[in-house]
Amino acid sequence: MADLTPTETLRAAATLLRETASRTLGITRPWRYSPGKPSDSVRTESGWEVAYGDDPSNLRWIALASPTLAEPPAAWLETCASDLADARHYIDEPNSCEHALAVARTILGRSS
Repeated sequence: MADLTPTETLRAAATLLRETASRTLGITRPWRYSPGKPSDSVRTESGWEVAYGDDPSNLRWIALASPTLAEPPAAWLETCASDLADARHYIDEPNSCEHALAVARTILGRSS
């Protein structure tokens, strides 16, 4: 991936979150962790099994990070991208989006 500006990084991560979430099964509610036999699982509201048989801690994380989680951080990343694109805001608060950039880089699998 070519070097991206901070604004491009934020927007690319927001896009990735939204596009990845939109490819799920029309999920409108959070997934749930479901302990059971023969194995624990993560299920959608309609009962579709998303993941199963893994460590319960991993399954709880998968349930927490369901597609319904995508929009709030995507909107935050977009807001920070707009703030960085506005030169006046950047001059007033140059470090205001550093946390958002760190999250965006993690989402994109980049260290910097």
